[in-house]
Amino acid sequence: MHALFGQSDSQPEGDTLNVSTYYNASQVTDWNNVYAVRVALLTEASSSSASGANDQTYLLLDSKTYKYDDQTLRQIFSTTIALAN
Repeated sequence: MHALFGQSDSQPEGDTLNVSTYYNASQVTDWNNVYAVRVALLTEASSSSASGANDQTYLLLDSKTYKYDDQTLRQIFSTTIALAN
């Protein structure tokens, strides 16, 4: 699992909360200005497939690249969640 936090560089105008940039947790400068979270999950099958092994590469948001050379099926799921601050 990997998460990025949507931070606004300006004060909200009325009920509008604008996200300027997504940062990882160590890069967030003001947690009070975080209005969204973007989450990505890399899932894998509980058993190997019958096909031969093949090279697989996955990238979750701004994480490092994950490389596999096996028979396990994998899939990335991602979503963005608005926070009600």
